[in-house]
Amino acid sequence: MALYFDVFRTNQEAYDREQDLKQRLFSGWVGNGNVLDVGFASSPNRYLRGFVVGVDKADVKPPSNYSSVFVKDISFGRLSFDDGFFSGVCMGDVLEHMDRPFEALLEVNRLLKDGGILALSIPNVFYIPHAFRSSTGWYEEADDMSFSEHVYSFSIYNIRLLLSRTGFEFQELKGYRIKIPFVKIAYCSTKVPFWVSTQLLIKARKVGE
Repeated sequence: MALYFDVFRTNQEAYDREQDLKQRLFSGWVGNGNVLDVGFASSPNRYLRGFVVGVDKADVKPPSNYSSVFVKDISFGRLSFDDGFFSGVCMGDVLEHMDRPFEALLEVNRLLKDGGILALSIPNVFYIPHAFRSSTGWYEEADDMSFSEHVYSFSIYNIRLLLSRTGFEFQELKGYRIKIPFVKIAYCSTKVPFWVSTQLLIKARKVGE
């Protein structure tokens, strides 16, 4: 929750602080049990406990607190787990990179038990620099949000609709990071109002039949 300098993710300490705050929150949301972490490879969540499974397109060594990892894009195929096997799923900074986010969320819904929790983070498209990039197509090579790699941008309305249509109930929305452009000063806290945050943290629940 400190004030710190963030130089477009070239400042590893700033990036690590952001991830730490988000991962603590996600761990609390999904709890212990059978937990799936989608897109974990670039930043494994060391706070997850229980039977933790990671899935990512990148082939990486399993983190110490993960029971197993799979190399797969879940938007193009099923994982080899029964329906309702997981009690919680984390998707941090991954949905906007997927070619088929609707299909990915359908698979997450299949894997979650009724009432299971999905913890999700996406860029806030209405944060002014993000809106400018989205509307103009311009980005810097060292952009902190790696916009050149984003396939989709989601407004709050879009993500709520997408979650609803894939069998989830939208439960909670938080901001967690304010960044001042050009001077590159950022403040991380889950008390940041979501309408001025660079990122949105979303908690959703699988709706039972």
